[in-house]
Amino acid sequence: MKRGRKRVILGAMAVLLVVLVPVAGTWWHTNRPECKARRLLAELRGDPPGRVEQWLIDHDLIEPAPTRDAWDIMEDLAKLGPPAVPVLISGLGDKNPSVRQHSAEAIALIGPPAHEATPHLVAALEDGELRVRFAAADALRLFGRRDVVVPFLLRKLESKDTLERCLAACALGLFDPPAKEAVPALQEALKDKDAPVRDAAEMSLRKIQAGAATREAATRAAATTQPGDKQ
Repeated sequence: MKRGRKRVILGAMAVLLVVLVPVAGTWWHTNRPECKARRLLAELRGDPPGRVEQWLIDHDLIEPAPTRDAWDIMEDLAKLGPPAVPVLISGLGDKNPSVRQHSAEAIALIGPPAHEATPHLVAALEDGELRVRFAAADALRLFGRRDVVVPFLLRKLESKDTLERCLAACALGLFDPPAKEAVPALQEALKDKDAPVRDAAEMSLRKIQAGAATREAATRAAATTQPGDKQ
């Protein structure tokens, strides 16, 4: 092989290495759970793909993200588990309130393994958007942080906003063990000027009373069961 031709071939191989190695690295990097989570969060925002991602899509190296329902995206984020949590924490601070809300909901779907998000969810209780505040409260409830959530909901029962009072009254009936400490405030809410709030308070009171009765019956049954009676 002539020296000049050999140089051309070697030069071409060098160019391919310079181009393909970074692309291969990018392809591997974009398929890590953290990067998948960032892509899913961008999908929630409705962002177009970046230049590198578009190149990978054009060359059939990754699939383009279809237009999907937000709930489907949140489920995919939750399936990634703890690696997605730092990305979702950043989503709690996004300028788009829908992204903040869905980030809190996805954290709730991940559950207790996402415990590192707890202080950020607590901060989100002060969000300017009602839907974000209540998504964060529900996630905290699922994390077992009733010490934070019940006082938050009791405060919201006194809100000037009818919808906020209604949501707070509904949420107070979701706790297990029942939020018996909320009974006086819910009884007061039965006098609310707006019917949806009164209805929500009545429903939650029934749930609390039923839950408390069930737990008391189970406790009595356990106390009267003799060791020899167990099968």
